[in-house]
Amino acid sequence: MTYYVLVEGGQKSTYRATVLGMPDCVANGRTRQEVLQAVRQTLKARLAQAEIVPH
Repeated sequence: MTYYVLVEGGQKSTYRATVLGMPDCVANGRTRQEVLQAVRQTLKARLAQAEIVPH
């Protein structure tokens, strides 16, 4: 399954990543790679407690 992630560069070399369509699935980090890894873990944890059902 493919998810799109919005990565924003902030002030003082901070990054924020948000999974599009899931505004509460957010991560912050110091580098682009760090923030993508963190948001991947956040999404994985969320999906472990839920299911996606086509309707």
